[in-house]
Amino acid sequence: MKWKRSSNMPDVYISGAGVDSKHFDEKFAQSELVVLKQEFEKKEHDDKLKQERLLEMEEKLAVMERRFEEIAEVLRLRTTVGQLT
Repeated sequence: MKWKRSSNMPDVYISGAGVDSKHFDEKFAQSELVVLKQEFEKKEHDDKLKQERLLEMEEKLAVMERRFEEIAEVLRLRTTVGQLT
């Protein structure tokens, strides 16, 4: 097929040549988004686990502080042998 100089066919042909690469560019961008989404979801999950662990540790610390205060009080009230005589 021959094109005349005034024909728009070469322009259509040239602009149509990039259609395949556009399709691949979109697929690549979509696959990148999937990977980023998976990484983001993993980070969210890890952050949730860390937050739960932090709360658990804070609760344990509070219990330990209460027990320490109780032990300190028992030690303060403990009668020594010298006090009995």
